[in-house]
Amino acid sequence: MSRLEVVALEDPASLGGLVREWRELALRLDGSSWFQSPDWVLAWWATVAGRPPTRIATWRGPTGRLEALVALSEDRTRLHGRLPLDLRVLVNAGSGPGAADHCGWLVPADRAGEVAAWVEEALRGAGLLLRGADPAFGPPPLPRAARLIAVTPCPRLTLPGPGESVGRSRELRRQLPRFTRRLEREGLRFEWVAPGRVDARLLRALFALHARARSARERGTSFGPGQLALHDRLAAGSGSHGGGPAAVVARRDGEVAGVLYGFWWKDAFAAYQWGWDPAWARFSMGSVLTYQAIRLAAEAGARTLDLLRGTEPYKYRFGAVDHHDGTWLVPRGPAGLLLAARYRLRDRMRASRRPEPLASA
Repeated sequence: MSRLEVVALEDPASLGGLVREWRELALRLDGSSWFQSPDWVLAWWATVAGRPPTRIATWRGPTGRLEALVALSEDRTRLHGRLPLDLRVLVNAGSGPGAADHCGWLVPADRAGEVAAWVEEALRGAGLLLRGADPAFGPPPLPRAARLIAVTPCPRLTLPGPGESVGRSRELRRQLPRFTRRLEREGLRFEWVAPGRVDARLLRALFALHARARSARERGTSFGPGQLALHDRLAAGSGSHGGGPAAVVARRDGEVAGVLYGFWWKDAFAAYQWGWDPAWARFSMGSVLTYQAIRLAAEAGARTLDLLRGTEPYKYRFGAVDHHDGTWLVPRGPAGLLLAARYRLRDRMRASRRPEPLASA
């Protein structure tokens, strides 16, 4: 017999021991990610999400052990980028602002049925967007009306063992050590910064370098000052359980010249964001930081480098293979029905642009 409890999130401190149990559940379930942990979700809720109304539902077994958890937040989503019409929907807490991947709920397969039944009742006529959920973690516990509306590639790389080469091509395998030596001759040194050691000074250097690199390429970014509070909070709360913010840092004379920043979870390092002084771009700093992340994360005990969303060519040159997250819509209420109509129109437009198959002779 399971026991269901639902609490309203008003202050993370009020959750008491649930935070520890939540983290233990995330660590215990195979295939979970850092973005499903209470460390990410609660920091997200308190900063970039703006403390939205949120319910946390928990299911416990006969002994009282936490066995499943759903965090459901209110949000608003734009019907169309050119229309100033925001729709109220429910979402999985931790998704959306902050650019999280693999952020579905912590629900094992044997709890999916009762969780889906609760979600069906909890919607109460509101539409639901389950964003960035990893289907490899298990089928999302959703009502039968749910439909998949988006698939996002998230390449991953299995880290090589000691003595194994890095890179898919012979040319890249030859270039990477040479690029590294060239930077080292310029006085740069690379180090691994483990969870618990990422601090406010390093984060501010990262944000500044990221802004300079993006400005040099004349490209915008969502990784700006508005996200700094989130990452300060993540860094301040990490390390005690072995997970959290970590980084590969390039320094010259003690000054930070480049950072590849991400999150350590179990035996994986998720590369989240980076930045470097544009003066080092001609030295292939981006490739070298990725190379050093592969090498140093493996030495620290990681088995996987998760390169998260995006299909940038460099990921595949390093040997990454696509893993996919999905976004599901439950079309309830006016907002849900409008969103469903939007995605039906999108699908029809895509289908109309596909070339007609050639007729056989």
